[in-house]
Amino acid sequence: MRIKEIDFLRGIAILLVLFSHHPMSPILHKAGWMGVDLFFVLSGFLVSGLLFIEYKKYNEIDAKLFLIRRGFKIYPSFFALLIISFIIDFFTHSLDTKQLLRYLCEITFTQNYTSAVWGQTWSLAVEEHFYFFLIISVVLYIKFKKSISLKDISLFCFVFFILCFILRILTHYRHPEYSVRIHHFPTHLRLDSMLFGVFLAAQYHLARDRFDTFFSKYTNILIVFSLVLLSVPFIFSVKSYFISTIGFTLLYIGFGIVNSVFITNKKTYPIFNNVISKSIFSFIAWVGIYSYTIYLFHMLFLKHLTQLFDPNTINFNQILFSILYLGGSILSGVLMSKIIEIPALKLREKYYPKNKYKFKSASLQV
Repeated sequence: MRIKEIDFLRGIAILLVLFSHHPMSPILHKAGWMGVDLFFVLSGFLVSGLLFIEYKKYNEIDAKLFLIRRGFKIYPSFFALLIISFIIDFFTHSLDTKQLLRYLCEITFTQNYTSAVWGQTWSLAVEEHFYFFLIISVVLYIKFKKSISLKDISLFCFVFFILCFILRILTHYRHPEYSVRIHHFPTHLRLDSMLFGVFLAAQYHLARDRFDTFFSKYTNILIVFSLVLLSVPFIFSVKSYFISTIGFTLLYIGFGIVNSVFITNKKTYPIFNNVISKSIFSFIAWVGIYSYTIYLFHMLFLKHLTQLFDPNTINFNQILFSILYLGGSILSGVLMSKIIEIPALKLREKYYPKNKYKFKSASLQV
């Protein structure tokens, strides 16, 4: 069952990313990169939530099934992008040694530390590392503790919040000059964004009444507070010391609050309906459904659109280009979802449904 508010947040995240990769709006072009941070928080919340639900229902975790189901979601569309890109590179004679090494980095999910065919896929590497880190941590914890403790999970997350923050400061100390691959992409510097989603999911699933009460009672204050936190990328450059240290922390807290308010407070939809129309809300939520494939394929679409419409020509129309970019990116993502992602998910549900196994063991079997 889909949650429309979560799809709306996904839609906001992918639209921010689209704006960040094309200067149709200078403000959003500057701050749109934070859409990836919203994706991180949502991923941490939703994916760990699946594990908490499973544990509450069966008192065990099937790690193998978890990883297989994640694979059916992530890999088909991702490898389709790489195959299409490889074919294009082959016929355009772009497959030199460096490009082949970039493909190797992509398929091994090391592109956030090395090099990549596409700039946007670094976040997939971070998420892939997170999935394995999460399932290994949860399985080992259950093996030794025999039960899940909200206090232990919260402590575990806070340790990594502090650790990642310290590592970001140390990274700047060792490398004062900003580099996106050194300060922005590495998993060990960004893991806390998804772990904040895990922290919130633990509160939501293991202490639901307290969670709902808090975010319902203080809705207005929390929304204002989150907007203050989320204003940071509009003020500071992504290359600044502030953003790549405490800025990432402020963003995941802000997005975590927004996510929590959305899923607990029944007033959220009416509030947004007064700001934007119901049709716009529904459209953004619809875009959010296809956000993964839009995210994957939008740069491929932009690259070839740019080749078709040369920005340096006299007759170049920036407004037309922007409309084609936004509309084409969304439509190509929807198309690829219907061709690849949705059929893959149907196969997943056929051969690896959630309740296929009886969860005889919580050991990690990969």
